[in-house]
Amino acid sequence: MKNILPLLEKDKYSESLVAKLCERISISLKILEIKNTAYCLAEMNLNEKCLRKIIENFEGIRMKLENPDVAQHFK
Repeated sequence: MKNILPLLEKDKYSESLVAKLCERISISLKILEIKNTAYCLAEMNLNEKCLRKIIENFEGIRMKLENPDVAQHFK
């Protein structure tokens, strides 16, 4: 993931990726997939619009953050 992130040239790509990662976290049922997606989301350089996407999708993410393995990526 660290090798891919520098290739995101425009903020629009980052915003789209954040929205997709948030959606994947909220719909996923497998803890390993949730942990991996949370890691990817935590590694991204977030701008204001990306943070808005996370806030918009927070209800779906909130339930998953109760797991300590998932929450550790956001500390």
